[in-house]
Amino acid sequence: MDTILYRFVLKGPSTEEQWLPMTNWTTSNVWTWDTGQSKAGAHLIDVWIRDGYHADTENSDDSEMLSFVVIGKFIL
Repeated sequence: MDTILYRFVLKGPSTEEQWLPMTNWTTSNVWTWDTGQSKAGAHLIDVWIRDGYHADTENSDDSEMLSFVVIGKFIL
């Protein structure tokens, strides 16, 4: 069975609308994002997926994208 590698990249107000890697290539399919220091607004999270045999380290074999909205800090 091939080892599956994942890389999480983020785009939005917190990254000045540029795609920035949040992780290196890893075998973990989990990334935890602490949004406490993030700017409010709509962000895109893209998970790049590769098996190490086809795409090089700057590309992926597949990906999955989702949107995420950071609303802001709540003070109670």
